Amino acid sequence: MKRTFLALLFIVNLCTAKGQDNYSSEQAKQMLKEFYTSYFAVLDRQFQPTIITYKLDSLRSKYCTKELYKKLGRSGMDNDKLIAGDGYTTVDILNKTLNIAKDPTAENDFVVSYMSHVRQVGKPADLKIILQLTVEKDAAGYKIAAVSAM
Repeated sequence: MKRTFLALLFIVNLCTAKGQDNYSSEQAKQMLKEFYTSYFAVLDRQFQPTIITYKLDSLRSKYCTKELYKKLGRSGMDNDKLIAGDGYTTVDILNKTLNIAKDPTAENDFVVSYMSHVRQVGKPADLKIILQLTVEKDAAGYKIAAVSAM
């Protein structure tokens, strides 16, 4: 009887722990969706460059760890590692093409992809942007800790 109780307690504990992992991944995915939607909403508007830089900096501060925020520096759209490039994506295109998936090969990593329109000679007009992001949880919630283009 005692063994049955301990086995049942073990199974319940495993199920609860697995449920919390799924919940955490879903919260991290939701944060990434909010970040990219907000980020491209700023880029999609016709603000002056100084206003765009200020608003993007504010979003980086909110959604990135302090370490990544410092590493990214204060920059506008040019060579922005969080969006990987010089392309142009509207919020409408982002909403239709944004895909956020848990990377099964790394514990806290996610693969983010979306379509972008590139206006440079010699590159295809539409380009799929694929990024790998590491998301960490701190006292304030989920934050982007690292980003790299794939």
